[in-house]
Amino acid sequence: MNFHKNKLEIERLPVSKMLKLEIAELAEEVISVVQKNDPELLLIKPVFDLLMAQKSLISKLKVPYGVDPYLLELKPAREEMLLLASKINLKVRLASKRMDPKEMHVIQTSTKRHLRYLNRSRNRTEVNQKIAGFLDDVENDENLQAAITQLDLLEDVMTLGKALDDVREIISNRSAKLSTRTKISTRELKRVVYGLIEDVFKEIEVAQLRNPDIDYKPVVDELNVVSRKYRLQITLRDHSNKRKAAIKNGDTTDDENGDEATQPEGTAGNDTSTEVETTAMNGNGADYPSQVYDGSIMKMESPSSRTSAIEPSNGSLESVDQEKATSDDNVNDEAAHSKQ
Repeated sequence: MNFHKNKLEIERLPVSKMLKLEIAELAEEVISVVQKNDPELLLIKPVFDLLMAQKSLISKLKVPYGVDPYLLELKPAREEMLLLASKINLKVRLASKRMDPKEMHVIQTSTKRHLRYLNRSRNRTEVNQKIAGFLDDVENDENLQAAITQLDLLEDVMTLGKALDDVREIISNRSAKLSTRTKISTRELKRVVYGLIEDVFKEIEVAQLRNPDIDYKPVVDELNVVSRKYRLQITLRDHSNKRKAAIKNGDTTDDENGDEATQPEGTAGNDTSTEVETTAMNGNGADYPSQVYDGSIMKMESPSSRTSAIEPSNGSLESVDQEKATSDDNVNDEAAHSKQ
């Protein structure tokens, strides 16, 4: 028996065109198929165990990297902190209008140094440091504490300190979360996982040559069904992307060609005017044939400045009847005049 001629092969997939979730799902389906067919009986367990050992990498492919939830919490927390700082700064400015400047000197110096023009800070870290500096002054300066108590700002200062702690806690939690992410890029992670899958495929293809008594056809057929499913998904996605790109670029070439193709023959130009043969009469009653082109002549002016139209139903000219009636009237008038 020629095993090379009847060798079973497993279809491969273009990993660059696959989504990371598709590769994770493919790995799990391959594991399920091989386990169902017993890797020990197939004599491929050592290579299959390498794939099983990297389940953590497969799980990392499933991690969604969408909107950071900590950033959603951090934005309103920072806005609240800035509003509280502005509130303290505004109360100090209002109090300076009615109090002795000497009593206001200590607190005005601190607020101007730390809380004024926070919106002009170069980054958010600088904002946090300025507010933290103001709180340090309050904690270490007894005169400043007395001024804050005199202006009834102690509760506002404590609320500002709590807002700063909340912002720093969110930042710390976000940093801890980011530290758990894999350091491998998604592209490299996809390549590694698919490489392990392909190693299993190769081991099955080689094992059938080493063990001709074992039937590998069921497992190969089932794996090919899985591969074809993902190949179909890739093909459909490519067609969809091309169609969307054509619509976005306004590609109407096919539509224009289709309009030209459906245009009836003989509608372009004036070469297909219908030739209609009519009969016209002269003043003496003699008739003669004339040719009128129905597609090009719709109206014409008669000698009596009346508009005459073509009557395609009986093939005669309305103006001819009018001229004949006029000539008969003239003959009758001349006869009556000669009798007189």
